[in-house]
Amino acid sequence: MKHDFPNIPCVNSCIILTNWDMTSSKCTCIYSVLVTYTMSESVETWKGYVYAILMFVTAIGNSLLLQSLFKLSYDAGGRAKAGIVSMIYKKVWID
Repeated sequence: MKHDFPNIPCVNSCIILTNWDMTSSKCTCIYSVLVTYTMSESVETWKGYVYAILMFVTAIGNSLLLQSLFKLSYDAGGRAKAGIVSMIYKKVWID
């Protein structure tokens, strides 16, 4: 699927890293809510299931964002390496 956003790896990685930071901070908030849920006696059972599902969804989102960030970094590194090797070969052939 083609998107209309510019393909600038630094900007894309900053956006992904910001989103990853937000989801990981939400995960810690859910952990604290879950700990308070386990300590209390008079809370409904369905809330525990909701917290567990929320933790699962944020962990999946967190993993997907981190994988996307690693892929962007790997691609940018590969392009930089290819550019440097290309410049070196051009220099060798010209001289």
